[in-house]
Amino acid sequence: MATDAMKKVSELFNVSNVKKEQEQMLEMLLRRQDCIAVLPTGYGGSQDNELIQSGDFDYLFASPEYLVGDKTFRAKIQTFDVSTIVVDEFHTISTWGEEEGKQAFRKWFSHIGELRSLFPKASVLALSATCTKKISRRVSKILQLGTDTTEIRISPNRDNIKVVVKKIPNTTEMAMVWIIDALSDGTLPRTILYCTSIKDASNIYSYIITELPQCSEVQMFHSETPEDIEPLGGLAVGSSI
Repeated sequence: MATDAMKKVSELFNVSNVKKEQEQMLEMLLRRQDCIAVLPTGYGGSQDNELIQSGDFDYLFASPEYLVGDKTFRAKIQTFDVSTIVVDEFHTISTWGEEEGKQAFRKWFSHIGELRSLFPKASVLALSATCTKKISRRVSKILQLGTDTTEIRISPNRDNIKVVVKKIPNTTEMAMVWIIDALSDGTLPRTILYCTSIKDASNIYSYIITELPQCSEVQMFHSETPEDIEPLGGLAVGSSI
């Protein structure tokens, strides 16, 4: 990107440091070229809200049901001079808008590509933090993105977050013995166990506090947790949970 253009963008968005991938994305916007950006947290997503509140630019925020599903709304926006169509969480176009053999959860998501015919001069910026390459290819067709579309992709993997898939025995005792051992010798790092039901969460919690009655570092939270129980804020750094 030309230096003077980068300076203008930095002044407009009030930022001093722009990451390489952000700069590449901004370059595509300035060139009015389509761009797919799959970038994890920390690449400027939250800054959008600040810019919207400041009123620094004109924007229209709407759901696909209004943009393409409402004839009156659609006829109105067709008169607008739109420079860029931004699709946030663009993976939902496929995951929500399409369902083989069934009615889609939100069918108008799969019709977002029709905006290209309403605004033929507008470029498309598709954003997501988790979209797979397979879904990205499918959505590219729906959004009518050409072969010259720039795709910027960074893995969302974090060193301190991991998903472990483990086949476990049928009994809670056998499945959770590693938790008991780690809690007993103090080697268990701050950990969140997600359960598929309140019953499972209750069984696991009951087993842990039965085996380790003196342990105060374990807590259970679910939709029916009483209000007087410390909320999830208790999991903050420095807490005892």
